[in-house]
Amino acid sequence: REGIAVLDTSLAVEPELQAMLLKDLGEIQLSLDDREAAKATLERAWDMHSKLTGPDSVPAAEAMALYADATYASGDDEDAKDQ
Repeated sequence: REGIAVLDTSLAVEPELQAMLLKDLGEIQLSLDDREAAKATLERAWDMHSKLTGPDSVPAAEAMALYADATYASGDDEDAKDQ
């Protein structure tokens, strides 16, 4: 959570880099089995990528897929299917 706060303050002027690093951080959180944190981080990454590059862009799709994985891993099967 401290890492996300650092990203928010230090990369506020570079949203593309911030979105990419949020996606990477969310993927790391998921691999460390921190499912709820990964879900929140990846949802932010997905939202940012969608706004920056469009909802049908490759970066948005990658973030969405990771968000769906985190959602499924946290036991929310129905929400994961909706993604």
